[in-house]
Amino acid sequence: MRLLSRRIGQSFVVAEGVTITVKAIRGDRVRLAVDAPEGVRVSRWEIIEELNAAAEQALVTVGRPSLQVCTEQYPSRRGESSGPA
Repeated sequence: MRLLSRRIGQSFVVAEGVTITVKAIRGDRVRLAVDAPEGVRVSRWEIIEELNAAAEQALVTVGRPSLQVCTEQYPSRRGESSGPA
C-alpha cells in the first residue's frame, strides 16, 4: 500500500490517464475528483464489497458461478493482493 500526502488542489496519477485531485477537506472527509478515460470503471470500495457479498450469496443460493460479478477484478480487502508493490 502507498500513502501519499496531498493538499487541496494537488493531484496524483494512479495509472496512465487516471488522475486523482483533492478538491476539499472538511473535518474527517476528503472530496476527490477522478479524471479517467471513458470506459475506466471508478467505484467506491464499499460498493464493490456489497457487490461481492451479493455475488457470493447468489452463488450459495443458486450455485451458478456466472453470477459472480466482480470478485476477480476487485479482490476482497482480506487478501489485499492487488499486484506488484
